[in-house]
Amino acid sequence: MAQYFALFTLFASLGLGFLLWYEVFWNTADTLPQTVLAISKGLGLNTAGAAGLSLQIVEGPRFVMVAADYFTKRWLNPLKEKLRQEGRVETNAKWDAWNARRMAAEEKGEPFNELPPSANSRG
Repeated sequence: MAQYFALFTLFASLGLGFLLWYEVFWNTADTLPQTVLAISKGLGLNTAGAAGLSLQIVEGPRFVMVAADYFTKRWLNPLKEKLRQEGRVETNAKWDAWNARRMAAEEKGEPFNELPPSANSRG
């Protein structure tokens, strides 16, 4: 909270300083009432901008982490689990096929020298 108010004070002061400089020293064609009106309008925008920027700097990283956690739990983890399941199904199918060939060779009394799928995947 102290960070927010410190940043707000800094940004509001800088904005006010720039606003006064611009309206008093740079935009000299305006009359005094026009200058006062322009400064009054600018104060509202300056205050809202300083508040928003301060809030974004202080709370922005927390919001990003909350959003990242949500998307990880909602989308990434289910996708990873689906890929793991598909990998298990594929691996089981390879082992089942290998075992069927092994058992068929054993029934025929033929030698079976084929390496198991885990040995073949090591490259």
